[in-house]
Amino acid sequence: MKKLLSFFSNPRSGFVLIALYVVIGLFIAGDYGISTDEPTQRRHSLVTYRHVVGNVLNVELRNLNNLPELSDYSHRFYGTALQLPLVAAEHIKDFKMPSHQVFLMRHIYNFLNYALGACCFFLILRRRYIKSPIAFMGTLMYILYPRFFGESFYNNKDILFFSWYVISAFLALKFLENPDRTRTILFAGAAAICTNSRILGISLVALVTVYVILLEKEKKSRNHTCVSLLLSFLAVYVLITPATWGNPIQTIINTFFHFLHYEPWNGTHFYLGEMITRKVPWHYIPVWMGVTVPVLYQVLFVMGSISITIAMIRTIKIKKIETVQFEIVYDSFFLLLFFLSLFGFIGLRLHMYEGWRHAYFIFCPFLYLAAHGLNQLYGAVTKNSSSSNIGPASILFHSLFFVYMAALGLWIFQNHPYKYVYFNKPARPYAEDNFVLDYWHVGNKDIVREMLRTSDESRITVDFLQGGRSNELLTPEERSRISRRARRYAPDYIVMGSRWHIKDRKSVEGYRKIFSIVVDGYEIDSLYKYLITADNFDPEAYKSIASVTGNHSADVFHVADGTRRTAWKTGRPRRRGDFVLIEFSKPVAYNLVRLNTAELNEYSNKTEISVSVDAISWDTPEIIWANLVDNVMQIPYEYKFIRFENLETHNKELWSISEVEFGNIDPLEFK
Repeated sequence: MKKLLSFFSNPRSGFVLIALYVVIGLFIAGDYGISTDEPTQRRHSLVTYRHVVGNVLNVELRNLNNLPELSDYSHRFYGTALQLPLVAAEHIKDFKMPSHQVFLMRHIYNFLNYALGACCFFLILRRRYIKSPIAFMGTLMYILYPRFFGESFYNNKDILFFSWYVISAFLALKFLENPDRTRTILFAGAAAICTNSRILGISLVALVTVYVILLEKEKKSRNHTCVSLLLSFLAVYVLITPATWGNPIQTIINTFFHFLHYEPWNGTHFYLGEMITRKVPWHYIPVWMGVTVPVLYQVLFVMGSISITIAMIRTIKIKKIETVQFEIVYDSFFLLLFFLSLFGFIGLRLHMYEGWRHAYFIFCPFLYLAAHGLNQLYGAVTKNSSSSNIGPASILFHSLFFVYMAALGLWIFQNHPYKYVYFNKPARPYAEDNFVLDYWHVGNKDIVREMLRTSDESRITVDFLQGGRSNELLTPEERSRISRRARRYAPDYIVMGSRWHIKDRKSVEGYRKIFSIVVDGYEIDSLYKYLITADNFDPEAYKSIASVTGNHSADVFHVADGTRRTAWKTGRPRRRGDFVLIEFSKPVAYNLVRLNTAELNEYSNKTEISVSVDAISWDTPEIIWANLVDNVMQIPYEYKFIRFENLETHNKELWSISEVEFGNIDPLEFK
């Protein structure tokens, strides 16, 4: 036990832990789907790369000619400096790299940046808590936070920003200890990269500047340090942000206000059981953190925050602000980073997307404060122990901590690769009814794989409700089997995510759930199969049709000639009153009718179906269920005539029927 505990205090222990973490991460990187924003972020980086390499360096990029100019690009405010090496890798392959390789490369790159952040976090804690296991334990908390563990692969905005926020924070502290030229350049460069990723990274530079003013005794030296830092930061930021090259200062200001109240997306999302806008309530971030951060982390955070606050008050009270030791600088730095950022979000009512991902960066100071709380506990249980005598309290402390972390690790293993929807234990019973779940639609990858596995059809139509881009990870052969089709056109499958609310089942009426991804008892993604299949139709029905007529009679016989390759069309935009009348040679009782069209836009949005025995007295049967393709009817009797009448007038679109198919299905399946 003594040797094991001494290992945790070893300065190299954290690097061993991170190395193991990297090996595991590289092994599982291919298990994650593609988030909805990844293709969009890739496009942003391609536009920037085309501007820099194609326009400025005058290198021919034929495969990027269809992209807009950066100056005309509406998303030019998104910094892409961290993504440009990935585009350069695609350039080596002449931008012909298969999409699944492109995104796997991006997942690995994103994860390695997160692992680099873990290294810097370990170095921060190792410097602050010398000869203590806190650095190892705090780094373990960093690695085993389930949400970030999962999102570190595919979230190339918020997690990438978080990673470089940690890196920049580490270099900021090294700079504050000794603001020489090398450390100035390193911090300025890292902060510029961080700010390029998210403009809020500039808050680090602002706080560090305040610390220089407070801690530097000599005015001349203070001014020189601040000017050197700010100029270095601006120089690097402008260099790696091509959108600023024309007018740097104005562009930086525009970027800040652009993201302060980002307007192009005006949708709603699910929070505390209600649909809310992006102007979130003041408690939004505290609640999200309260339900998604492990309880132990939160308890330790409170302890650490209180301890550091008391220490800061004592330091100010005895007027030692100019002679403070590096420990109080580290502690106060992270305390201010967290609470100033949190209160800034709350006070400014910043617009936010789903979850608390826009505020992920504050998890860096949060985790530091939690590590400080852990250190307070560690000091309390070891104060009576010596290096040669480890007491029962110390053993109990370590045992409880590592059992808790092992439980988190086990949860991650059991729910891989869906750990990004982690809710802590007290919140789990309420998660599905109150919070958005897989808002990135990453689980669509496994849903689509299941669909391909269970279907024998060479072509599959599917509607991805609420988004999803994971089919980009499929091979070209697999993608060739899948065709997107909106729900109103009766696709074979529906992929149902949980961007808004998984319990909204109206979107999947007419479908049966055949597969779902479940985490802690709640569904995050589901696959639904269409209730109506080819087996429900009578392939010989068209042979019993005696005649087909209509008000626009040209080629009307094609609606029931036994093939979809031919079609009847109105020949003009459809009008109210257009109809097709079918007469059977004998009475039939088909309650299922499928109206196939030549083109998807040639469906009638309002079709009335009537049946008759003698073509004199007509009845309109109750429609049990319908979309633009299929109609399930409650048939009162056998009929010999059936009439389809268009009830809408359209200025542009035709009405066509390539084939009417008849069959039967139990109406109870739709109730």
